[in-house]
Parts: sequence; structure tokens; C-alpha cells
Amino acid sequence: RPNIIGGSGLNAVSEGVFAGTIGGGAFVGVNNAPFPTDGQRVFDNYCTIGGGADNHAGSDDDVPTTATAATVAGGLTNRATADASTVSGGKNNRAEGVRATVGGGSNNTATGERATIGGGQSNTADRYATVGGGQVNNATGFSSTIGGGTSNDATGEYVTVAGGHGNEATGNLTAIGGGRDNRATALLAMVPGGFQCHATGFVSFAAGYNARAVHDGAFVWTDTAGIPVPFQSTADDQFLIRAAGGVGLGRNAPHGALDTQAADEKKHVLMLGGA
Repeated sequence: RPNIIGGSGLNAVSEGVFAGTIGGGAFVGVNNAPFPTDGQRVFDNYCTIGGGADNHAGSDDDVPTTATAATVAGGLTNRATADASTVSGGKNNRAEGVRATVGGGSNNTATGERATIGGGQSNTADRYATVGGGQVNNATGFSSTIGGGTSNDATGEYVTVAGGHGNEATGNLTAIGGGRDNRATALLAMVPGGFQCHATGFVSFAAGYNARAVHDGAFVWTDTAGIPVPFQSTADDQFLIRAAGGVGLGRNAPHGALDTQAADEKKHVLMLGGA
């Protein structure tokens, strides 16, 4: 039942031994390679290696497993060691969860059930989590997603980090769009981007440079004028803006801290002698 279609020499295909009672029992693979550490190795029922070199489908070492229908399409030193797990190619990739998939790249590990890693390097995905690419990204929260970038962590449940560097989405249902060294740690918190922004309050929002929404429902947006001093909320449900160039509402060239089109219209009426 196991198959090796092609690839390097020194291939090891199990002998198909069944252990247990008549009519049942576990499938036990046997290493037939001339050297135990060399060659392609298929150990279990319906497992397949399409090509490449030194790949394992159904076993990660000399201890037989029961990883039914695991597949390694090609590449080098890849391992598909759980039921219906798949490694399409690349090098040193691991599909260790049931129905886990690694598309390619190198040193990626899909550890949980239905985890997916598209490619990149040294990425990790746990149960139902997805890493699209990049490097050293860790999607370990249930159904979490990291699109790419570097050194991002998605540890909360149902969270998303689109990319960037060094971002952490630890609260459940949080999102970080990108940027660097941003944190979304409370339920439903969001950081669309920027640098060193923290959304740590429930349903909070922080964006810009050193914005800190530390209270529930706080919205904090910052410019770069206050570097490196953080601009932080002080109470729940605040809408805070730090903008050294002024805030314009209906105007793109504000003349003060807050300049609105409505204020200009009122001034014009007064100049004409209106109420």
C-alpha cells in the first residue's frame, strides 16, 4: 500500500506487516534502506513520496507510526508524519498535524490539525492556523493567521497579523495590519499599522507612532512629533489625536490645532452681518 514513485536511491518501503488480531490491527513499517538514516522512507498505509531525497512519509525516525495517507511530493529531508498530512516540497519542512500542509520553503513546521504554511522559512502554525510566508512567524493561536513578514506572533484565537516585523496579536479576535513592534492584546483590539503602537483595551484602536490605547473603547492616533514619547489614553471611550500639524475637518490645510469647514462658514456669515 505505501508508494515511492521516484527520487534518490536508498529508498525504504515498509513490508506491509500487520500486527494484531486477525481482520484488524495496526500497520507496522520496516526500514529496508541499506543505511537507516538514508534514502526515502515510506512506512504506513497509503503514504506516498513523489520524488526528491531523504524524505519521510509516515515516520519521522526508526519508530513506525500510523500516519495513513501522508504525502511528500518532493524536496529534501521533508517529513509528513500525521494522517493525511502533506509537504509539497522545499527543505526540512514538517507536517506533523492531521491534515496539515506545508507548501514549500525551509524549516517550516505545521504542528497542529489542519495547520497550513505556504512557504518561507522557520515558520510555525498550530491548530487550524495559517502562515502564508515570511520567516520566523508563529501562528500558534487557534485559527490564527499570519500573512507574512518577519518574527510576528499570532497567539490569540481567530487573530490576524497581515505582515510587518515583530508584531504580536495575543488577544482573541484581534488584528494587526502591519508595521513594526505593534501589540494587540485585548479582545477585539486593532492596530492597522505604524510603530510601537499598543491596543490593550477592549475594542481599542491604536495607529501611528507610539500610540497607546490602553482603555476600553479608546481610539488613539499619533503623528511623529512626539517621538519617542508615547501618546496614551487616560479613560475609556476617548477619541485622541496627536497631530502637530493640526487637525482639519473638511480642510486639508488647518490653521490651528483644530480647523473645520463649519467654523469657516460661520466666520463668513458673521463678516456679512448675519446671525
